[in-house]
Amino acid sequence: KYDDKDFRRMGADRKTLRIWRNAIYARHGYIFKSSDLCRHFSKFDWYKPLYHTVTLTDIETHNVMVIKSLE
Repeated sequence: KYDDKDFRRMGADRKTLRIWRNAIYARHGYIFKSSDLCRHFSKFDWYKPLYHTVTLTDIETHNVMVIKSLE
């Protein structure tokens, strides 16, 4: 579970934060509507786009919200 200070310490820009946020969805096999995210995650063997909706854990939901607040 992260807080905003963790991400600020890493010094990520908005583009990187967007990738980090969507990596959480990618790990669950989310099928992205955005072509740039689809291209990005398709580079990785572990990404298997299977689902239009995914269920996140409470911690993942928290982390998504924290990252989104910084974007």
